[in-house]
Amino acid sequence: MLCSPVKTRSRRPLTLGLTVTFFMCVTACSSTQPIGSDTATQPRASATIQPSGPWRGPLNMAGANDILLTIGDTAIIGGDQTLTGVNLDDLSVLWTIHTNWVLPILGDATGLAVTTNNNITVYDPGSGAVIGQAPLTARPTQPSDSTPPTPNSTDATAAPSDAPSDAGTPGSSFTAPTAPNTPPVVWESLYWAGSGLVLVGNASDGSVCARKMTDPGTCLWTAPNLWLPAADFVGTSSYVIAGRWVNTGQGVVDIATGKPAPFGADAGMRTGHPVYYYGQTPDRLFRMTSPDQLQRAGAGTAQPWDATADQPISTAVPADTVSADPSSSVFISTVNQGDDADTVTAYSWASGQQSWTQDNLFQWNTQIGLSGTIFAATAYSSSTHEQDMLLLDAATGQEIARYPAAIGTPFPGSAAVNGKVYVGADSVVAYDNQTGAKQSLASLPEQLNQAWDFVATPKHVALLSVSQNLWVMDL
Repeated sequence: MLCSPVKTRSRRPLTLGLTVTFFMCVTACSSTQPIGSDTATQPRASATIQPSGPWRGPLNMAGANDILLTIGDTAIIGGDQTLTGVNLDDLSVLWTIHTNWVLPILGDATGLAVTTNNNITVYDPGSGAVIGQAPLTARPTQPSDSTPPTPNSTDATAAPSDAPSDAGTPGSSFTAPTAPNTPPVVWESLYWAGSGLVLVGNASDGSVCARKMTDPGTCLWTAPNLWLPAADFVGTSSYVIAGRWVNTGQGVVDIATGKPAPFGADAGMRTGHPVYYYGQTPDRLFRMTSPDQLQRAGAGTAQPWDATADQPISTAVPADTVSADPSSSVFISTVNQGDDADTVTAYSWASGQQSWTQDNLFQWNTQIGLSGTIFAATAYSSSTHEQDMLLLDAATGQEIARYPAAIGTPFPGSAAVNGKVYVGADSVVAYDNQTGAKQSLASLPEQLNQAWDFVATPKHVALLSVSQNLWVMDL
């Protein structure tokens, strides 16, 4: 099953309504409902499908804003106080949930986790039925402490059954604040969901814990949370490693058990340069450091890391973010040089030797980063405030293709699946991610002169137009 990243609005200068692969939590709606009120309606009949060349559709999704993610052949589409599951095989609406929801929307075939009305609610992605629900707890913040207090516990292990309960989080044990006046509460946040689990963090007491999707109110284990300087924290991608491990304030732990991982005991170190580990797959793992939290000087670093041997593969290089792919012999580092100038550099995974470097490139707006021998980046002009999407040869830095996006026009969509990079601009094309060979697939099914969503699964390319039409092309 393919689960695409959840998306938020772009930081693209001057032009709004775009999407990037990026994780954070922002309020989407503001109505309030009691716990248990999130309901899924019966599926409605699918729209009459009028083929348009290779496209099927349109299925009009009134009120729809984004394709939030895909789980297998189901697209999860967000609207104003609604979430809708659509089967991309036949464009039938599987379910619609009427609820106040906030990003991120996370999950896989085992469950779709959503923050709704200050609850965590987990839905069956096939039927929309609720399979787990619990209120998000809130705790007072220490008025005199600007950083999270340190929990009493010293190990990220499953808590004993007789451990005192703390504001609805069984198994945790924290020092209670003694201030006479209770400050505003800080609600827990959903960090990650998958494999039958959800990961939840609490900013007010500095904890993180894993819970079953079917019982999202009970912690399986609790640990101090990972802490990084706010300017460098990049959301859930800083927590969960390859869907198996979690960065905590006391090292990397197994997400299912809370037991120490075979690597990463120094994660969460808060002296000098904070340490955490990052990777989408176990064989492309990095030991990351953030810039000095006090001096805020210089970039962080990224070092390819062997998870089994718990040792470096090659040297550490300057990096604020990295992009890697197991089918590529290089990885890409980005160092933030300011609002208008990032430096992108390719390094050998095995040796750490630099392959090429370019200034004034960004990794935002593109949704794929590195895929095989192709790296997707954004070239931004500070003088014209326009951007181009570039496809570069990851080994040499040479340009494979350029897709301009003038001010007021939608930024090209992009996705990587099946060993190909798909781009949606004025037409949809596919590039082989090993040879760079280009294949033209189809023109767009309707004129799109404003922002629109573009996703790909192993079987489909789908787009949601600004007129709220959902179109699907089979691959």
